[in-house]
Amino acid sequence: MIRVLITCPLNPEVVDRLNEIPEFEVSEKSGLSATELRREIAQAEALVCGAIPPVTAQVLQEAAGLRLIIPVGAENGVDSAAAAGKRIEVRPIAAGTAGTEQTIAILKDFFNV
Repeated sequence: MIRVLITCPLNPEVVDRLNEIPEFEVSEKSGLSATELRREIAQAEALVCGAIPPVTAQVLQEAAGLRLIIPVGAENGVDSAAAAGKRIEVRPIAAGTAGTEQTIAILKDFFNV
């Protein structure tokens, strides 16, 4: 089971469609503090996030199994250098309808689902 953590508001259709894919275990946790994000990210293999809370080097220290970050929107708060240092791929997408399909496509492609 591939654990996908979503920490930003997404179109409910995206979450519904992701939940229909048996290989994904989707957890929606909007409004997390940085401390809560550090705790939640420890279990995730993929993260779909916005700018708040930022995904800093400190947060990524807890991300032992994280392999993919999909930041949504122009300002995403992801420390790309820290992610690269941990060999975590970052694939940003634009917010909006196009991002809906793109989020699903990136997750399916990255994990070969």
